[in-house]
Amino acid sequence: MCAGVGWLDSRQPAGLTLSLAYLLPIALSTWFVWRWMGVLVSFLSASLCLTINLTSYSRPYHPVAAWWNALTLLGFYLIMTWVLSALQRSLSEQRAQARTDVLTGMSNRRDFYERAQVEVEQARRHRRALTLAYVDLDDFKSLNDCFGHQAGDACLSAVADTMRTHVRAEDLVARLGGDEFAILLPEAPVSAVTEALGKLHEALKKVMRARGWGITFSIGAMTFLEPPASVDEMIQQADALMYAVKGNGKDGIRLETAPSGIP
Repeated sequence: MCAGVGWLDSRQPAGLTLSLAYLLPIALSTWFVWRWMGVLVSFLSASLCLTINLTSYSRPYHPVAAWWNALTLLGFYLIMTWVLSALQRSLSEQRAQARTDVLTGMSNRRDFYERAQVEVEQARRHRRALTLAYVDLDDFKSLNDCFGHQAGDACLSAVADTMRTHVRAEDLVARLGGDEFAILLPEAPVSAVTEALGKLHEALKKVMRARGWGITFSIGAMTFLEPPASVDEMIQQADALMYAVKGNGKDGIRLETAPSGIP
């Protein structure tokens, strides 16, 4: 694209230049490739302008004027590259913040729904199992009441850190709100899910005991042998199992399979 603009620029009559047209390849390379690619294209564009100004017979330039114009254009191109790069970085950070829970740094409800929907479609396409575990902190309100919200925030952060270290790289962990977390485990057999949730449950309680927090965990998990109709259906069924654990004395795990699980 730079070569094309340069070719057109070299054929312009005296007094007419296409120096601003180089902004298009500079902008595209900065936005879609990398900031340093935009810098490289900026130098290439300024070099083309310099070469044309020094060699064109239709608009001869004094060498000093040609170099001055080229350096001025290079500065302008680099400023545009920096502005575009900063704008892209700002937009990326905003998109990440919109999908990240501020306190724990893990996925929030919005990001979870979007990514879980992709996993549901993949499970439907490849006919593979999909498990959703719903984790709720027992007596979390008592912790806030006794030790304050700062302790509650520290507890949630510790839970998030423990979860991240006890799941696979392909699993999705999210904070859905308050003291409720979700773990999506694609392509995991029931035996592996049972073992993984058992280890996670013990690890979470160990962290709580070490901090002196009387928090336990109720976990409801549903393994879908056939893909569910929606993410909401997954959450509803796993949530129902979690409440069944709470109704049976809290601090436990209940894992079932669908369609043979609860309706």
